Amino acid sequence: MMFFIKRKFRGAFSLLNRNFRDFFLDDLVWFFHSDRKKIPADLVAQYKVIFRRTSKFLEVYPKIFSGDDLNNKLKWLMLFDQDPVIIDLCDKIKVRNFVEKNVGQYYLNYI
Repeated sequence: MMFFIKRKFRGAFSLLNRNFRDFFLDDLVWFFHSDRKKIPADLVAQYKVIFRRTSKFLEVYPKIFSGDDLNNKLKWLMLFDQDPVIIDLCDKIKVRNFVEKNVGQYYLNYI
């Protein structure tokens, strides 16, 4: 689909600034993207940010419902698995406190 859009609008895109062109192309692809209709209304803004960042840095469009690679699975987790405990477990100091509270200080190494 991306190739078709670029081929069809090749002349118009050559006149535009590169940043504006990429932004416009992302909006056009976003409009026809199949995952857009499957996202709940309250998560559309977050998914749009994920969509733009993925297209900018990885130069591919995310397919979180049909993708098989790790990046798409992580993007699905970013949207639908927003548990506050996961945020705490990403910080090693908070993990130490979590382990000390739940398991005990015996299992921790000393700093």
